[in-house]
Amino acid sequence: MFALFIAPAILDAAGDRKVLVYYFKNLTGEDAYNGLVYEIPRYLYSRLKEVNGGYSPVVVDEGGIELSKKEPSVDLWASSSLMDLAHRQGIDEVLYGSFYVFNEKPVLVGKVLYPRSGLIMEVTEKTPAYFDLLNEASKGGVAGLARDGEGKQDKEYSPPFARTFGTPGSSKKTALMTSVGPLFPLGEWGELFPSGILGETSFVYFPKINTFPLGLGVNADYAFLTRGSGVFVDSKITALSLGAALQYKLALKKIRKAIVFDLNTGMNYTMLEMNSEFLTSFDPYFKAGVSFITQSKKRFDFSLKGGLFSINYRDVPMDAVYVQAGIWANTTRRSDKSSKGRP
Repeated sequence: MFALFIAPAILDAAGDRKVLVYYFKNLTGEDAYNGLVYEIPRYLYSRLKEVNGGYSPVVVDEGGIELSKKEPSVDLWASSSLMDLAHRQGIDEVLYGSFYVFNEKPVLVGKVLYPRSGLIMEVTEKTPAYFDLLNEASKGGVAGLARDGEGKQDKEYSPPFARTFGTPGSSKKTALMTSVGPLFPLGEWGELFPSGILGETSFVYFPKINTFPLGLGVNADYAFLTRGSGVFVDSKITALSLGAALQYKLALKKIRKAIVFDLNTGMNYTMLEMNSEFLTSFDPYFKAGVSFITQSKKRFDFSLKGGLFSINYRDVPMDAVYVQAGIWANTTRRSDKSSKGRP
């Protein structure tokens, strides 16, 4: 996982499309041309601003380049990272690409990413606005791009933009959750049994958590209810369930919390013990809950959860509400030890 920096200011508020002008990758293999990785987007940004043809340009910050020098494994052009960055900043289009040098003139190969659909298109004659800009940048030559960047720095980039820090990392994520708390039966079962205990464990896989945080996995629960001596016959209920888990995670990064909505369904094994008799049953179950997660700086977060638990037990369904406290453990291997801004 790694960090990217972006200048968040919208410099042309009247524009219809918010365009992020991103780094251009150096394909020459020569360090002497590394400066163009950032000078090219700076030049394109300034020209887009001058054109004012329905664009609201935003230029990427240099911080990502500094990070890539410290962390060689960082891929600044990974599509998952670009998608995450665009969604975080409300970007409509991302203009980026690569370049090589021929006769001291940079040859630019541009791409446009449309975050809403995930579509990536090559810049060709069919996209004349960007195509003409790239050709214009190439004609200026290597020296011309560098001089243009230096000459316009004070005018176009002062005062310096604030930086937004994010960690898109891998688009894939797995999480292990375990929690336990009181269970409160409802209806007829509430008259027979006082509160019991409900514990659960879920393992969930989020295939594209950066762009659509919907996860699929498995869920296991155990419930225990008991009734002491008195008016009613001594009895105990033990319920074990196993099923599918569906989770949607909504991150609230400003307050370092998240909300998770989850649904679980599958089969439940219930054992009812009355005196020395045992009655068993296999029945479908359904569980819904909402978790409030407080994110920590370690590999696990704390959660508080509440919801509904229902077992379609024989002729009398068993419905209950529950409250739980638990721990969420991130089981995805991270390339960056920093946990700031985790989704």
